[in-house]
Amino acid sequence: MTNEQITAKVIELKEALVAHKNFLDSINSRKEPLVPVEVGHSSGTVCTLGNIAHELQQELNWNPVSQTFIGKKKLNKKLHYNYRKGYKEI
Repeated sequence: MTNEQITAKVIELKEALVAHKNFLDSINSRKEPLVPVEVGHSSGTVCTLGNIAHELQQELNWNPVSQTFIGKKKLNKKLHYNYRKGYKEI
């Protein structure tokens, strides 16, 4: 890896840490974060869908409005996981 590549990675990491801290600070201050929550949700959804498609080695059809799989309702269970003991969805 070149010095330029290392520098770019360090900058990328610092930016990610700033965004993470900003999100946590916005929760405490009740102000809008730098990145809208909807953008974060969409980014996470795309990653989850990619992981599911990779795991199953198949193409998936997704309804972005209902946020469910089309034609394969069983797959919707893969969108959520069981919480650790002592935690629950609110």
